[in-house]
Amino acid sequence: MKKRLYLFLLLVILPSVLAVEDEIFSDTVRSGTITAETLTFDINVADTAVYIRYNNQATLIPAGECKIRDNLRFCIGSIAFVYRNSTTWENVYETTLDIYLEQLLEMNKTLEKTTLLIDEQTPGKIVLRNTGSVIAKDIVLQDSYGDGFALSDVEQCDIVGDMIEWRGTMDPNARVICTFTVTALKPQTYTSKTRLSYFDGIMQNNITGELKLKVQNNSLKITPKFNASELEIGDALNITFKVENIQAADLEVKSLVFTFPFDILEMTSPNSDVKKAGNKISWAGTLEKNDPFNITVQIRATRSGNFPIHIEQRYLEGQFIRDSSADVVVPVICHCPIIEVADMNDEQIRISLFNPSRTQTYENLRIDSDSNIPNIVIPAINEILPRESILLVNTPLAQSEVQRYINITATYESQFGQELLTSKFVKINHIEETEGEKISLEENETQENIVRDITEESPENLSIDVLSDETIPVPRKNTARSLLIGAAIVIVVVGQLFFVIRLLRR
Repeated sequence: MKKRLYLFLLLVILPSVLAVEDEIFSDTVRSGTITAETLTFDINVADTAVYIRYNNQATLIPAGECKIRDNLRFCIGSIAFVYRNSTTWENVYETTLDIYLEQLLEMNKTLEKTTLLIDEQTPGKIVLRNTGSVIAKDIVLQDSYGDGFALSDVEQCDIVGDMIEWRGTMDPNARVICTFTVTALKPQTYTSKTRLSYFDGIMQNNITGELKLKVQNNSLKITPKFNASELEIGDALNITFKVENIQAADLEVKSLVFTFPFDILEMTSPNSDVKKAGNKISWAGTLEKNDPFNITVQIRATRSGNFPIHIEQRYLEGQFIRDSSADVVVPVICHCPIIEVADMNDEQIRISLFNPSRTQTYENLRIDSDSNIPNIVIPAINEILPRESILLVNTPLAQSEVQRYINITATYESQFGQELLTSKFVKINHIEETEGEKISLEENETQENIVRDITEESPENLSIDVLSDETIPVPRKNTARSLLIGAAIVIVVVGQLFFVIRLLRR
């Protein structure tokens, strides 16, 4: 007789049902007027029943009973005689009164799982029902999840930022079913808050609810540690990876692979099963709880930029195979040569190429320039040493009404074959403000130093932008106006002499 083993998977549905009734009044009352929330009621307590009047409607409730009017529920306790009014000869009675505001909307929120692993998904559902007898208006449902989760596969609702949202109006007995998927992105304990507001024809209702979600870290935890905070081209970097099992039981690791962007100079580990092949390091085996081990790797950065170390994991978690991957970014900076104006005045301009690196020599330098400044001669340079400054331009500046400029581009290679480029554009304005004043200079750097990798670009794609000559207006004397003024002065003087001569003759 064959025996068969049946495996039943039980999905635990964790509901979050919000309250459907709020108590808005509870006290001992006599005949008169009472206020509950923003509502006002006229009460008349008799010996066997209570007469309640509200919103032009009246309800008679016997002692010990409850009655519902619209979405309000009134409950009366036992009625007791208090005294007889000697003025009106009326008996005074009192009783307990409880008033409940029946929520029109009933909301049920479910998630199949509330404890998740990173990248694990769980389906969710929110069901709204109008269980009342009147229309619910201005409904706003918002269910938040924070930036540690991703929302997808939403139906009958909308995704607004990190929230599930629904807005609208619901008739009596109407129902809205909203389904979605939640994906865990990072380890955390998060309280998902649900807010529901609506108008029931009497007052505005606000309901809140909470559901706690826990995201566990990957069972296989990899922690990198660098021996330096800044890495430059040519530097050697030591990276230590701590490999540990953070779950309660032993962890069977099917595969752990590190792929490096640079050649591995050296690799050490106390675990003899760690293997190196090319630019990859791999390991597989059983990792016990509280028994981590380290893998230390030395690499040399040969190019500037952000380079990822790719880590792939495959391990058995319970009865399920879990695959995950992550990148550890190694930022490599370049203290590359730059072009800078060393000195400039009304007689001279000096421009230098400076290498700020403390270790790197750059070779195969090529300097291209374009300028309308006469007599510029740039020396031929093959290399620039660490911290070296080389004078490229040392030229006198003659007075000119034409705007002068110089555009310099330098290309060079690192010791690892990475080709780089830097350029600088300088514009010089000669301005003669008034006659007799000396000429002043205005330096205008229209382009800052740009250092970029051009290894993948062909030389014919490189170009130097040149500005066309531009005439700078210079103030001049108005000769015609001067002649007119001189002639007028002569006429006035001659007229005055003629007048004096006539007086003398008399």
